[in-house]
Amino acid sequence: MDSLFKRLIIGIAIGLSAFVAAQQAIATQGLPARTQAPISNTAQGELTRVDATDRLLLVKTAAAEMEFQYDEHTKAIGSERGISGLPKLVGSQVSIEYRTEGQSHLAISVEVKTPQPPPGPATK
Repeated sequence: MDSLFKRLIIGIAIGLSAFVAAQQAIATQGLPARTQAPISNTAQGELTRVDATDRLLLVKTAAAEMEFQYDEHTKAIGSERGISGLPKLVGSQVSIEYRTEGQSHLAISVEVKTPQPPPGPATK
């Protein structure tokens, strides 16, 4: 009888351990890894338009014209006034680091490569 009781206790312990392990596996399934950073991409080309109202940048790359959304977290490198100075730099070469969210491209940073000088009086 003592042997049967020990087997029963061991069987319950093994079964309970398997149940707990299965529940933990189910609970953690599908959760994103917290250490992974969002994947970013880079596009280079000519800044063709800045729409401050809709917070959009248009850049003509070698392949196509691309549209980027920007927000208060977007960094502007090479623009003295940050993002607000970009409209005056239309025509400049830029490099944009961005991430894709659904169908949209969100600019993380915009680096102005060759600022265009402001139009001045024509010289003869």
